[in-house]
Amino acid sequence: MSIKENMLRKKIILFSIATSIGIAFSSSIAIAAPAADITSQKGITIGAGGKFASWGGAISLTEADAISQSNGKCGFNVSYDMENIGGTSTAQPFKNRLLAAGNVLSEQSMLSLNAGETKQVSTQISLAPGSATLQLSLDVDNNVVESNEKNNLVAIKISMDGKCGGDPLKPTPTQPTKADLVSLKGITIGGAVGGAGGKFSAWNGNLILSTADAFLHDGGQCAFNVSYDISNIGTVAAGPSFNNRLYADADVVSQQSGLSLNAGETTQINTQMSLKPGAHTLTLWVDADNHIAESNESNNKTTVKVGLDSNCNATPAPTTPVDTTPKSIPLGLSDTAKEGQTQQYLNRSQLTLPNASGLFTYKVTLSATLQDKQNSAPLSGINIHFKIGNVDAGSAATNNSGVATINFTVPESLPTGANTLTASAAGFTKNSQYYAPSTATANFDAVKAPTTLTFQIPLPASKVVEEKDTITLKGRLHTNSPEKTGVSNRKIIFLVNGQPIPHAMTNANGDYSINWKVPVGLIIKDFISAQFEGDGHYLSAPEPSQIDFIIKHKQLPPATVNTQGIHIQGIYF
Repeated sequence: MSIKENMLRKKIILFSIATSIGIAFSSSIAIAAPAADITSQKGITIGAGGKFASWGGAISLTEADAISQSNGKCGFNVSYDMENIGGTSTAQPFKNRLLAAGNVLSEQSMLSLNAGETKQVSTQISLAPGSATLQLSLDVDNNVVESNEKNNLVAIKISMDGKCGGDPLKPTPTQPTKADLVSLKGITIGGAVGGAGGKFSAWNGNLILSTADAFLHDGGQCAFNVSYDISNIGTVAAGPSFNNRLYADADVVSQQSGLSLNAGETTQINTQMSLKPGAHTLTLWVDADNHIAESNESNNKTTVKVGLDSNCNATPAPTTPVDTTPKSIPLGLSDTAKEGQTQQYLNRSQLTLPNASGLFTYKVTLSATLQDKQNSAPLSGINIHFKIGNVDAGSAATNNSGVATINFTVPESLPTGANTLTASAAGFTKNSQYYAPSTATANFDAVKAPTTLTFQIPLPASKVVEEKDTITLKGRLHTNSPEKTGVSNRKIIFLVNGQPIPHAMTNANGDYSINWKVPVGLIIKDFISAQFEGDGHYLSAPEPSQIDFIIKHKQLPPATVNTQGIHIQGIYF
């Protein structure tokens, strides 16, 4: 007979004896029902720059950390952790509050946590200059029954230096140590190359355009010369190169590559773009790929409202014969000189894009080929922008074969399965020939990635643990890619002798760890296993080897029952 069968037989015999003499098992040996336990174990981050302190510590803030200043108060972004270290989920929604000097600064409602789950809470608070104690009160209304109600209140000391929009501040000279790219003036659309004769608007303004402002118009699109300024108002050079993009709504209509600016330098950018009739938001994104580290990254985007009040179709052919031999149209000629030749030049570029697929978090290569439609000649040095669904995948310039290639890591933000892959080239001029914007689409299949789960328990060499000892269950969940990318925010299930115990969640690196107290009443030899069941982005991991351990039972004091004059020696299994 096995150990487990023998122990079960003993329990049945003991239960029969107890019930036959009319006694109940002592509550002193009953196992208490598990309860939730809400706390914050790490600390709090405050300010635009992200100043962190553990609970019980201190943070010094200045106006530079604030996101707003008004009437003597500064507004700050705040982030803190909350965790349920208990054995059950929080059955009822609960509230947290941030307080200073008894005043509520922020409240978060309808919160919940599973057993073993950790969440990051982000909010905002306003503080006046001076010193204060900032308190976090978790489950402030005591909606959740907890095993420990004493760890719901934590605090730090904060000091705030400044006026926060109150009394006029004395100027504090600061010297940025980075570049800072921005367009300060505005944009000119139409007219000749360089902006002469075009229509100008400062940023955040409005422009009304027509075919009279375009240098080409056909097929429902009008092509315009465009000119705008960029400046580096920082103290170091912006280089070796960066890219700018012009968007009409969500579509790239022009891109300028290989740009650089010295500190304090301003230059004028001349390019072309095509628009369809209607109302558009035209956005200039300076350093669109964030190649340059800047002291201010928030001023790289500027916009102007544009209305195109034309049908942008070709002018009817004149009654006299027109020379339709393909030829370059020098920029700057009048619209009259271009009539009748528009059709041949607006649709010269041809972009081809093959289907592709990739596993989540794996790197995949995307490529597109740009050619002259009339002679199939490759078009080199032209930037191609890739998107998958709504995800910006990046851009690259075409090589001598007309091929642009990027390496892209498939993100979890994509839905599993079929997605639309798009490659686009903005309008450009090459060898005095204008090429209209071109776009190609294909299918991108996002595939669930295989995973590996590691599992370990630091045990003594004897593998013997005592009841009520706390042991650590830990490991890592990662993909099978060459980089072994960690899979974050996933539930790891643990089974003891096939029965579930509280689970763990993986962190940003895919690591997990949970402390588990060995309960009273397990059999002498037990085993623990860990599992990841898979989800919409990842396949389930092959189950790692189970870990065996031996329980050293603690002797309970004898239990005496004398209602019938019978004494039963305490027996523990």
